[in-house]
Amino acid sequence: MDDVVRAGWEGKGEGMATARMFGARSLLAATLLLAAGTACGSPAAEDPSAPPAPERPEVAAARAFAEWDAARAEAWAADDPHALAALYRGAAARGDLEALARWHARGLRVTGLRTQVLALEVLDSNAGRYRLRLRARIADTARVVGLSVDGGGGGDDEGGGDAGTPLPHDTARTRVVVLARVDGAWRVERISEPPDPSR
Repeated sequence: MDDVVRAGWEGKGEGMATARMFGARSLLAATLLLAAGTACGSPAAEDPSAPPAPERPEVAAARAFAEWDAARAEAWAADDPHALAALYRGAAARGDLEALARWHARGLRVTGLRTQVLALEVLDSNAGRYRLRLRARIADTARVVGLSVDGGGGGDDEGGGDAGTPLPHDTARTRVVVLARVDGAWRVERISEPPDPSR
């Protein structure tokens, strides 16, 4: 099962990702801290006419990655290379597609393949595009099942007739991921190793 652990997330050169898939049980728990004034220990009344506070880039980026990651889990659970390829641009899909094909050749598929994001940093952002530094791992929800098994639950595949075999516990790794909004959907353009700070 080691190849799926490395599927899709190990960068090998410009514009291309060979395999390291990180899956996850939960996405980044990103929250907004709303400042509220106090008077005599009681919250101050909010001004309904005041404009809403701008959303932090980390929160928007975490939501974008969550959307992409859920679609990726669904493609893996469905053993659907076309849906998986559509989540990437160019050569960035290569690692994931090769790993999916290896499991298919064994008569197997991987369900519940979600990414547990341990840390997320927005390195750069503009309209519809994020460059992120992610530290993440495959969630413990990932299971290997037969191609003929109907889990009946899309990407999370919970409650099916066959619980499957858990993947080995994954080790967290850091990657730089470029995520772009294309034709109404988030796609990964590039996955690479973060720069070496010693250089």
